[in-house]
Amino acid sequence: MNDQRNVILAVVLMVAILMGWEYLMPKRPVPPPAQQQTSQAPTAVPGAPAASAPTVPGQPPAAPA
Repeated sequence: MNDQRNVILAVVLMVAILMGWEYLMPKRPVPPPAQQQTSQAPTAVPGAPAASAPTVPGQPPAAPA
């Protein structure tokens, strides 16, 4: 009976410690995500050739779309 009482007391104390820890040590607030700028992509120049994918040495260049 004495051992059972010790186990129950240990469980109750453990729960009390965990609940007290959560109450006294709140989670840190998550910083807001960085704002993205709307003009990150370069603007196309009229009349300029479109950018193509880089070619691999030994491969023929890709045909324009």
